[in-house]
Amino acid sequence: MSQRFSWKDCILMATGTSQEAESPFNKLVSIDLEHAAGLLGVSTKTILRQIHRRELRAFKIGRQWRMRVAEIDAFQRRQEKQAEKY
Repeated sequence: MSQRFSWKDCILMATGTSQEAESPFNKLVSIDLEHAAGLLGVSTKTILRQIHRRELRAFKIGRQWRMRVAEIDAFQRRQEKQAEKY
């Protein structure tokens, strides 16, 4: 399993600044597969599976998968909402 990161850690790694996760700027910030896996506490294979199932929106730059921090947040909220049903 990948290392787990906080939101602030991901923002810091992606931007080099410690801006708050709710900042409008963070809608533009993208993180790589490993950081996304660490943020969600899952493996990179799980993230890839979710991308291919279209459960998680991502894009490629060259060979590297990237996703916006805002998309990770939205994905996590959708998962929490689904879990509340059970």
